[in-house]
Amino acid sequence: MPRDELVLHVGSGYFTPGLSQVLTFRLDGDGEARLLQTVDVEPYPTFLAVSADRRTLYLNVESETDRAAAVAFRRSPGDGCLTRLSAVRSGERQSAYIAPIGGGFVAQANYQGHSVAVLGTGPDGDLGPVTCVVTLPDGAATHSVARHPGDDRVFVANRSTHTIDTFHLDARTGALHATGVPCDAAERGPRHLVVSPDGQHLFCSDEQSSTVSVYRIDGGAITWCASHRTVPDGWVGENRPADLELHPSGRALYVTNRQHRSVAVFDVDGGELAMTATVPVGDGARNLSVDPAGRLLAVGNLRDDSVSCLALDPDRGRPTGHRTDLPVPAPCGILLAAAPVD
Repeated sequence: MPRDELVLHVGSGYFTPGLSQVLTFRLDGDGEARLLQTVDVEPYPTFLAVSADRRTLYLNVESETDRAAAVAFRRSPGDGCLTRLSAVRSGERQSAYIAPIGGGFVAQANYQGHSVAVLGTGPDGDLGPVTCVVTLPDGAATHSVARHPGDDRVFVANRSTHTIDTFHLDARTGALHATGVPCDAAERGPRHLVVSPDGQHLFCSDEQSSTVSVYRIDGGAITWCASHRTVPDGWVGENRPADLELHPSGRALYVTNRQHRSVAVFDVDGGELAMTATVPVGDGARNLSVDPAGRLLAVGNLRDDSVSCLALDPDRGRPTGHRTDLPVPAPCGILLAAAPVD
């Protein structure tokens, strides 16, 4: 596969009876796509993540009737097509998020179980048993996890108790150990988290206040700095932000606006944010992913049955204005990643 092409994986069929798949596309630099593979999976695929070596795809499965599952797939060199490795039942039904957290471990946020499950991985990336379950206060609605890039800290967002917890990961056992007092998110409903490349700031999408918040990471504590609206001034109506991600340069931040049908784009200067645009996409804009080379942003429009691919300036991360829409039924999990190499 040419080096300037990408692989897009999409979890399709969110709570759509009879449809639950992961689709794999080849993308060129402008977002033009060709479907390579369709893999049936357990209902329902809600979030995707990739290992650091790009060889393993991890899938979060949310169920209406059974315990949540984490599923691992081997990604083929050259095209990123998937071969199933293993699946582990890991928590309550409504599991929301999965992410590698280093040390050969993957963490899964269990929304209904108000907990974080840690699973080990094998040499080939396949999932082992659950090594640790941390239960948060009842009603926490645990939504996501994020690993600090420079040390063993893991941050956890709890939407309904409006808190962000900090844990230390034991790289030997996979245990998470709480540190300090949870940070109060002041009724904003923290949903998803991302840490700045230098490890000094934490950014959080706030589901219940239509904002994105900035926290300073200082030693063992995180401290709120500011919150910024994710919709234009003067816009009136309900809006619940969902996902967020930084551009690889660290100079731009993107936040999905579900009801506003847009992606909010912010310039980033250390811990300072300045909104530069709200780019129209589809209805129910939920999860997103940024090309590791910084040239493309993909957004799953859950209610429009489409994925929007936005071209980016690779230096600053600002959208160029070029957009391509792919028809995908009920897309939820979104991942852009280069295929692994031999």
